[in-house]
Amino acid sequence: MYQGQSRERPSRVTFELGAGGARGRKRPREELETPLALVGPGGAADPMVFHTDRFHLVAHRWGGSKESENLVPAYAGFNRTEWSNFEDEIDRTVQARGGPVRVTITPGYDDQRDPRVPVRFHVKVEEELLDGVFVQRHSGWFVPTPPTAQRAEDRWLEDLVNQHRAAFVASGFSAHMLLDPSGMPLNLPNVPGRHAILDYLHVHGHLAGTAAAGVTLGNNKEFTAAQRDLILMHNRILNQSGFVVSESPTDPAQGWPAPPGRRPGTLLDGSTHAAPQVDHMYPQAHNGSNAYSNAMVMSAQHNNEKRNSVTPDVQAEAALNRRRSERPRRGPPA
Repeated sequence: MYQGQSRERPSRVTFELGAGGARGRKRPREELETPLALVGPGGAADPMVFHTDRFHLVAHRWGGSKESENLVPAYAGFNRTEWSNFEDEIDRTVQARGGPVRVTITPGYDDQRDPRVPVRFHVKVEEELLDGVFVQRHSGWFVPTPPTAQRAEDRWLEDLVNQHRAAFVASGFSAHMLLDPSGMPLNLPNVPGRHAILDYLHVHGHLAGTAAAGVTLGNNKEFTAAQRDLILMHNRILNQSGFVVSESPTDPAQGWPAPPGRRPGTLLDGSTHAAPQVDHMYPQAHNGSNAYSNAMVMSAQHNNEKRNSVTPDVQAEAALNRRRSERPRRGPPA
């Protein structure tokens, strides 16, 4: 029962994988149905539970159905990491044996919290010993851990930003003043993005001792992993939610259902479409830089949709940067 409504939900699935059954790769993903437990009376579907993904009990890459009966909501990070590693291990077992492996997955639920979402998965793995005779090789539990807000982990950067914000504003600093290693001005939008203060901290050495200390700013450069972590951290600080929120007003994530108390556009690590990505506002494909002022956080879906697109604004900014780069530059004082 959920909110007085009778619901169905998967309770157990058993399947066998033969010598060619575990291919170790996914088939092209089709549009998935709503997980069975989220289908209400008359077929009305609940929104996906926050921080969850459509989770295949029988893996998609093993030919698992995209139908509701094979789907449950599960934390996306768990689905894409710990559970994915388990599926990889099953692949290796099947390939090594060259014979059938039987897998039984039993979801467990907490009816007091949300009876639709599994809180544990019991897994039993059996290998065929003789023709039709299976022997148990593994039995154990997986317990998905819910994601937590990152606010406490972000505190050091919040303190650093607050410490230098007044000096940053008073300085009139702009990343347009910076040059890449070739001596050319950094390519970024006419109006820098929300993370410009990170350029100020970088240039003045205030990121010393962090993973981003050794980053080189330049044109046609990707954001490094350390930069990405810093930008997402700054995003969480700016929106004061402890979660990453898309910075693009045209991101489809702005219209996706958000849970009570969370802003529209909230993104989720580990998801397929809602994963946070850091994109170049002035495209890298057009020699855009990895300056923090050129960074914008958006969903993976939105990033894929706009990748390599060229808009009139981008063309105008490219022309302006070309003109800026052709201006004579002053030499050192005599």
